[in-house]
Amino acid sequence: MKPARIHYPWLSTLGAVAILCWQMLLARPELLPQWRLPPPLLEHKALYTALGIFTLLVVFDIWVFLRASRRCRAQLLQYQEQIGELFDSKRELGTRART
Repeated sequence: MKPARIHYPWLSTLGAVAILCWQMLLARPELLPQWRLPPPLLEHKALYTALGIFTLLVVFDIWVFLRASRRCRAQLLQYQEQIGELFDSKRELGTRART
């Protein structure tokens, strides 16, 4: 069986870093004097759009986390059942050996 894993939320992290860098460039354009941001990126509508996309990325990462968490819990229950069966069979073999 393939082990269940919970991955780091890279999409929302990269989205947050991109928005922070963009806002830093808007606040301090002297950081990159050779580059100019395109005019549509200077409007408030672009910020609202970016925040909407970031919200969607966060919701997607939460959904992926919850799905992976359910898989981990199911796998843990399956492992616990296997361990219980193993101990039961060991106990049964022990009682057979004594008789």
